[in-house]
Amino acid sequence: MKRAQMYLIPLLAAILVALGASQALAVPSFARQFGKPCSACHTMWPALNATGRAFKDTAYTTVADDYPRIDKDNLDLLRYSPLSLSVISFPYTRSNSDTAATDIPAEVALFYAGRITPNIGAFIEPILFPEFEFEFAKLASYTRLGTNTIGLAGGKMDAGGVDPYNTFRFTAYHTINSPAIFSQERGAGDFFYFGATDNTGLIAYGRFLNNRLYAATGGFRGHSSDDPWDLYGRVAFDQPVTAESSLSFGGILYSGAERYETAPLSGTFYKSDVIRYGADLSFQMESGANIIEAIAVYMEGEDKDLDNTAGNNVKFKSYYLEVTYVFDRMYGVTLGYDSMKSDEDSSLDKEGALVNVSYNPWLNTKIALEFSDFKIDGDDHDQHVDLLLHLYL
Repeated sequence: MKRAQMYLIPLLAAILVALGASQALAVPSFARQFGKPCSACHTMWPALNATGRAFKDTAYTTVADDYPRIDKDNLDLLRYSPLSLSVISFPYTRSNSDTAATDIPAEVALFYAGRITPNIGAFIEPILFPEFEFEFAKLASYTRLGTNTIGLAGGKMDAGGVDPYNTFRFTAYHTINSPAIFSQERGAGDFFYFGATDNTGLIAYGRFLNNRLYAATGGFRGHSSDDPWDLYGRVAFDQPVTAESSLSFGGILYSGAERYETAPLSGTFYKSDVIRYGADLSFQMESGANIIEAIAVYMEGEDKDLDNTAGNNVKFKSYYLEVTYVFDRMYGVTLGYDSMKSDEDSSLDKEGALVNVSYNPWLNTKIALEFSDFKIDGDDHDQHVDLLLHLYL
């Protein structure tokens, strides 16, 4: 069996690199530095458990006792490269709107991730293919104040890249995204997408009350010089239930203005005032090699004066529920339900469910098959079948 795996791993890697990749949030650089397997920090990729959240809050600086570093000429250098490669591909995609479609994204991402100094760390993601760009570049630092942890993080990032909780699930299961915030700059139709590659941000955060209370505040803005800074706020409370399980609950606020690249009506640039606020609840349990995770998110939002006409506001309410069970850290099943309703614009309405089954043959490999069926605009059904191949190197 081990001999077969020696041949299968490089074969699968070659297939995946040929097919392409997409964004990822966990990399082997952290595991090598931390001296632990990937599962020490991740309940289920990319969801962080309590250990993973603590590692992120300490600016990715925690290291194993035998961390291989070289001290020479006042330089602190890694003996092994802190680089990682992530490859994600959807080699098969089918929808009821285009049953003949096969969608194969062509993207390969490289990561520089880990400790720079004992109190400063970085997480940098350049996209290598199909064209070079910096998708994500975060620099973080932290300090201890008694039993409290205070940190600062900034760079090219959005709210999903700094939140240690798994409220924003846009990288895990792509069809669950209703409670999303938004990008600083968007085109008509991108109403709820918030994974903007051109956003920059700066937040201050802290852990208090024996690390049970998490609080963060800061701002994000787009890449244009006239884009305003938006307010971001987050609170969460971790409550251990048993030695193997924990409960987390909290709230989030995002308020500001957004600049459209192309206005739906006038065809010119304009801004809209936006607000998003919501609450989330999650439960995580690891019993030996078995994992259970459940998450519930509710969010409301409003965009004011979208077309510069007084009183023309768009409001929405949304929520999603998701439960994941993983047996022996290899076989996973996820059930999800997603809903979004708007009082003013029924074209934004979305409601439906998904089933995702996954197989994790090795710590750095995931294969998943997902089926989703969503009712759009109160009538039409949007069905998808997707195969996911994911490899970390």
